Amino acid sequence: METKQIDVSLDYKEEVLADFFKFQINVRQNTKWLFILAALVIAGAGAVMWFVIKIPAVGIACMIVALVIIVNYPLQMRRAIRRQDFRRLSRPNQRLKINEDNLIQYDLNGKVTYEWDKIIEVCETKKYFYLYSSKYGALIVQKKELTEETANSLREIIISKNIKIKKYLYHK
Repeated sequence: METKQIDVSLDYKEEVLADFFKFQINVRQNTKWLFILAALVIAGAGAVMWFVIKIPAVGIACMIVALVIIVNYPLQMRRAIRRQDFRRLSRPNQRLKINEDNLIQYDLNGKVTYEWDKIIEVCETKKYFYLYSSKYGALIVQKKELTEETANSLREIIISKNIKIKKYLYHK
């Protein structure tokens, strides 16, 4: 049987890193759900204060705070992303060779080999494959660097290693 070999460019520019950061915050860490839960709890407390305990001023205040939390979430996320200095994390002109045995990342300093058993999770979005080697660190493969056939080969290799691909195709 022929060994599948995938050779792809890893170009960690600011846009790619910002997309990864957004994915980490919004999807992997479920931050938006914490904001929504906090807003619902506060709105619920406001409803109880207004309609059950009959203190409408406090109830209205709680509901306004809940609304502010919901409206503020996208603003907070944009601010958090703008504060990141992705230029210092930028790593252009890297290569990743993927085969059934391992993944080899080549950069200016040499190479790093990842065994498949060290890949703890794979997430697929519309634009990327994130191959996590730690809770917060991943190899980011841009789909625009892959043909459909190569993307399917990557999926086959991942599945052959008994790693489930979590699909987030609604997410960029």
